[in-house]
Amino acid sequence: MSHTLAIDLGTGSCRAILFDLEGNQRGSGHREWSHATLPDAPGAQVFDTESNWQLICDCVHEALYDSGLVASDVAAVSSSSMREGMVLYDRDGREIWACPNVDSRAASQADQLVRDGHASRLFKLGGDWVSITSPARFMWIREHQPDTFAAIAHVGMLSDWVLAKLTGRFVTDPSAGSSSNLFDLRSRQWAPESLEMIGISPEVVPEVLESGTVMGEVTTAAA
Repeated sequence: MSHTLAIDLGTGSCRAILFDLEGNQRGSGHREWSHATLPDAPGAQVFDTESNWQLICDCVHEALYDSGLVASDVAAVSSSSMREGMVLYDRDGREIWACPNVDSRAASQADQLVRDGHASRLFKLGGDWVSITSPARFMWIREHQPDTFAAIAHVGMLSDWVLAKLTGRFVTDPSAGSSSNLFDLRSRQWAPESLEMIGISPEVVPEVLESGTVMGEVTTAAA
């Protein structure tokens, strides 16, 4: 167990890269992906969790083949991703809604946050604007897909989704979690005021762990 595996989810592609413990790249895998649009939701782009997970698995297999290593050579794995993309889950941990960072269906809801003065407060706490962050998206879901909104039991960003697929745990780190624009950057935690503003229960947001924290083990099913 002498290598680490990084899984990265970009706007247009995903990749897996293997490094030795001195930081030298040993192998990599890469797959392009695309995000479907919705005819009844201008600006919408959908992150297909089922097919995109398979592409990620393909990247891992390719990286192992490229390096000549086997799975048992990997000591640790983690993930990074495009900011602002998010995944929502039901009580059984099943993905019920997901989008990449470029999803812009909630433009009118973002405008409403600006008019109400909420956007400014969110920015002061979370350091991000409302154009493509989760506050406006949650408002859009509540207005257009109320059954989905009512079913939300877990919230995470895209890199958090990879960790959930690997370990079964719902966690985030300040870097990924803050891209939701529902963080308080001073405390490096979820901002209760922002969650209340958007109508999101504190019970559905994941635990925040600092980067580098060991948060679980890869399950047999994921392996």
